Amino acid sequence: MTLDVKKTLERLSSLQVIDSKINKSTILIKEIPLEWEDISIKASEYEEKIFLIQNSIKEHEDKIEKEKNNIEVNTNQLEASKHQLKSIKQDTMEYFDLSEEIEVNDLEIQISNKKISESKKEISSLEDDHKIINKLLDELKNSMGKKELELKKIIDEKNKEVKNLEIERKKIIKEIDEKILERYEKIRKSTFIGFGVSEVERGACGACFMFIPIQQRVDISLYEEIQTCPYCGVFIVSTTLNNISEEGYSAKFNPYEHESMLESVDSKM
Repeated sequence: MTLDVKKTLERLSSLQVIDSKINKSTILIKEIPLEWEDISIKASEYEEKIFLIQNSIKEHEDKIEKEKNNIEVNTNQLEASKHQLKSIKQDTMEYFDLSEEIEVNDLEIQISNKKISESKKEISSLEDDHKIINKLLDELKNSMGKKELELKKIIDEKNKEVKNLEIERKKIIKEIDEKILERYEKIRKSTFIGFGVSEVERGACGACFMFIPIQQRVDISLYEEIQTCPYCGVFIVSTTLNNISEEGYSAKFNPYEHESMLESVDSKM
């Protein structure tokens, strides 16, 4: 009976390792399209900024053209008024009215020149921004082709890995009692980290981290009966179990571990 219990626990532990690997690969496969979507959104944001900058430059150029026309109109009126002023007697109402018009024309010319100067400064600043963002967009687009291939390669590798793991899984579940397997699946699907089996780590359950009573830890190491965590319900095994010591439980499911792979691709951009 002891041998049967130990064999069952070994198979459950092997199944847990496989399921954890499948979980990690599956999450990565689902996350990669989102990663690519983020890159595409980033490129679209750059393009939108460039479009807005170009529109702003065009608006300032139109303002400059408008002010130039205004200057031309006021300059012509100014010259005409000055010429007309020479033929008008000073200290008359007509003389004062015409002089006032000359001052208004002159002021309008100064205001237009100031607006032109401000618009030119804005255009210069916008053109600098345009160069920077355009450079970032070019760099992003140049790297997108390479990154797309890298992400596709990861997906292909992970799909192949999952397929092979599924084959291994089918072999193992045939050797596990149906009721025990059913309980394992139920427990594993009810936990966020996907554990159906866990070992005792420093006196605590490796799934929920609650302290396991000393007597139960002794019973676990004897392999006389299948033990479960009194808190989260996962099957509890000893770290001395053969396949655990070989694996070192390195394949435990960490829902955030896939990010490091995506980050390694990002660092190449």
